Amino acid sequence: LCFDMVRERVQAKSAGAHTGAPDRTDEPRAYGPRPRKFAIQLAAIVLTVFALAFATGILPVTDTWAQKPLKSVPRRAASGTVEFAVYPNGATPADLPFKIFAASVAEIVKGVQGERLGGMSGNLTVWTLNGELHDGDAVFAKARSHGATNVYVAPAGRPFQWPAHKLGQKIAVSGLDRTISLEALSAVPRVFLVHNFMSAEEVAAMQEFAYSSENPHRMKPSSVGKETADELREKSSTRTSENAWDVQSPMYRVMMNRSFGLLRMAHDWNTFDGIQVVRYRPGEAYIVHSDTFPVVADPSHNWDPSTGGTNRYVTIFMYMNDVAEDEGGQTVFPYARDTVQPSDDAMHSAEKTTSIRSSALTKGKDLFGDSGRWEYKLTEQCYSSYSLRPRAMSAAMFYHQHPLTGSILPEAQHGACPVLGGEKWGANMWIWNGPRYWSR
Repeated sequence: LCFDMVRERVQAKSAGAHTGAPDRTDEPRAYGPRPRKFAIQLAAIVLTVFALAFATGILPVTDTWAQKPLKSVPRRAASGTVEFAVYPNGATPADLPFKIFAASVAEIVKGVQGERLGGMSGNLTVWTLNGELHDGDAVFAKARSHGATNVYVAPAGRPFQWPAHKLGQKIAVSGLDRTISLEALSAVPRVFLVHNFMSAEEVAAMQEFAYSSENPHRMKPSSVGKETADELREKSSTRTSENAWDVQSPMYRVMMNRSFGLLRMAHDWNTFDGIQVVRYRPGEAYIVHSDTFPVVADPSHNWDPSTGGTNRYVTIFMYMNDVAEDEGGQTVFPYARDTVQPSDDAMHSAEKTTSIRSSALTKGKDLFGDSGRWEYKLTEQCYSSYSLRPRAMSAAMFYHQHPLTGSILPEAQHGACPVLGGEKWGANMWIWNGPRYWSR
């Protein structure tokens, strides 16, 4: 349409030049629309095209935090102030910091509210890089002594999310019962590799209890659904592992406490689903799925965290054993973007990566026979999309909700890749942003 309008103007002008058409000042409409009207029409068309592109996903919509210097915050140091780089909760590489000199948490909050950064204008909480809630003068004393001047701001009531604005960065997590570090791997969804999350002795204890006669929810074929009673949950042809639940052993309490400490969330039994121990033998897998429950109209529960409801907030999946790189078992994130490989995989050459994939697909064909089966198609996806391979004693941690709004993130959908050799042991832990459906 734009090109047609331009062509018509050129043709009209050319025709006028050969026919002695009146001067523009004599007949302003002799050549079609006025220049100003033409420009307005053209601008409207361009804006419409861009709006449709954003609406249909052709062009991505990114969260805007701070893209330019701000004028309403102090730009010069005053006596007793510290310069802070302020980021949104769960910051990604797309979120540029803004700088503010402040002498109190209240001044940081006021600066964010004044600019309505991230759409935030109400009560806010301010966190350090290590997930410590700012608590006044003590924080500023620490900032002066350690240079810890990155802070992260969230709307009051939204849980803390670890930042992923420096992909590949490792963060030592303080205050836990063992030495743990986080490695940021993906911006959307926010995915972290948790190093040294558990010990071999803890793994052995969880595996033993999964088969114990003392466990009323011991190992059986996996099922799906939100019902708590095993007999009411659905058996699935696309989740072919076995699983057991642990909601009572001493290890259950250890892992729950460690998870809440890692997430910097208050310990609350009503927001923890328990530990689901899973075992995958050769050929077993789980299709790409979401850990959250559908946001639907339900008089018994509000499933939408963006409107004050609750749903699963974060998954911590524990890897209990190593699986060879060409034997599957990865956690695949087919919709992830802005990602990096874990540090121990980053040095893989293109030739090695191709060799691993070729070997895995050969094993998949030998195992599944028909390449049209969903298990083989998932294997192909696992070796072409972003995925994490199992690393014993580590965990994958990924968030399901937007850190500022609470909206459910479809990019957090993931799958358990088919095991092509040996076996894979793991355990799911799901933490909600508020009271669980079953705790009402």
